Amino acid sequence: MLDIAMEIAFSGARMFVHNKLVAAVTALVLGGYASIVMAAEPTTQSVSDRIETLQSEVDQLKAAQHSQSSTTQDSSTATTVSPIPALPFTAQYGYDNGFYIKDGDAFKIQANGLIDVRYSFEQATNKTGLKTTPLGTEHVGDLSGFNLFNGELSVQGTLYKNIFFKAMGNFGSLSAPSSPQAGTFEINELYAGYSFDSSFRIRAGSMIVPYVPLRGITNYGGLMFPDVSDAASPYIPGYMLGADVLGALANDTISYDLMIGNGSNSQTLTDSTLNADGRDNRLAFYTREQFVGAGKLSDFFDESDVENHQSLVWIVGGGFGYESQNSASSAFPGSQSSLAISGLSAAKGPGFAPKYVVNGNVDRYVLDIRAKYRGFAFFGEALYQHIQSEGGAIIPGYTRDNIGQIGYFVEGGYFVIPKHLELAGRFSQLVTDGLPHSMEEYEAGLNYYPFGQNLKLQLSETYVPRAAALSSNNGILTNTQDWLTQVQLQLKF
Repeated sequence: MLDIAMEIAFSGARMFVHNKLVAAVTALVLGGYASIVMAAEPTTQSVSDRIETLQSEVDQLKAAQHSQSSTTQDSSTATTVSPIPALPFTAQYGYDNGFYIKDGDAFKIQANGLIDVRYSFEQATNKTGLKTTPLGTEHVGDLSGFNLFNGELSVQGTLYKNIFFKAMGNFGSLSAPSSPQAGTFEINELYAGYSFDSSFRIRAGSMIVPYVPLRGITNYGGLMFPDVSDAASPYIPGYMLGADVLGALANDTISYDLMIGNGSNSQTLTDSTLNADGRDNRLAFYTREQFVGAGKLSDFFDESDVENHQSLVWIVGGGFGYESQNSASSAFPGSQSSLAISGLSAAKGPGFAPKYVVNGNVDRYVLDIRAKYRGFAFFGEALYQHIQSEGGAIIPGYTRDNIGQIGYFVEGGYFVIPKHLELAGRFSQLVTDGLPHSMEEYEAGLNYYPFGQNLKLQLSETYVPRAAALSSNNGILTNTQDWLTQVQLQLKF
């Protein structure tokens, strides 16, 4: 009985413990599940935050889509309104002795300009017995006033690396510096050519005649005085229609130019509708060679030593020219009278003869030397021409049918203020071979360069004891004693 009672009691206790353990485990499991369920269930605050985040992301997507749409629309609109295709090269532009746009060595176009505005005041006295004016009569300011001596605009460049061209017109001077006119326009240079290399180039068109350096210098605007020497003006050929071969040899120290064409200043006589002077019937040949003893060719594009060379540079040059012309009215297909030579002596009396319109042949020779050193510049030139007439005596009352003419000048300048203020002087003379009369010039000048050759103010005083007939490029009166004051402003780009 006792055993049975103990077994029943132990079983009850075991059941009680078991029930308590199951209850505890059950409570633990149910509590954990409730916690998990409660943690997984979203609250009102967390849902609100999530909605706000999603709305922000939507707004960002809309903004990005709108920006992309606007860019596409703007690009389409720009292409429609302004269809500018991309250049096939990388263009460079700027200023370097002219405004330019270029692509390496293959392509370049450059624009330049030269404007000379001059005021002249003249005091002249008749000393040589003009028929229209009694001896001793003074003419004060007869040819005074303003003048647009140069109004040049030019475009030049290179195409496809080897093809070169130039076009230059002038609103000021005509074909020669002895005929300044304001408001007129004339094409002086218009040519195209091909460059095999720097030593061998060919070109054709209207070009500067390669004889004296003065014409080339005037195109660069680098004269020491407002004008060229009157003693040299009868020899300056000007421009010519033709073709030439030119180049630089021996590391840019030797240059040559050989040209054949219709004669000097023939580019003004191309209108076939004109009865006279409209058709050229002559042949002309010119050549010039230069040797640079020290320096380079580009050192002598002007006369003054604006660059203030610290080492001596010098150059010698020479030229030869030949022209023929038939000015007779019976010439076929028409007379040619554009080649006229001034400053010839009269057979009798102290004066010069009027211009001689060539009816025959002219051969010309020139030799010159130039040097620069530390602000000092020197230029000396000697010229000779032989004139042969095919129509009788050259000068009335003079039996010879040929005559020689000699001209020369020496000039120098020195910068008292380097690169800015220059003093200059020049002497020149023109002589007719075998006849008594001659012409001399004495000149003094003062030049101020605020910005080099790009902006220059010039003042000069010229004294001419006996002025040659129609040889002047500055306005002096024929056969008179002249005092001439000139002020010139030059702008170059």
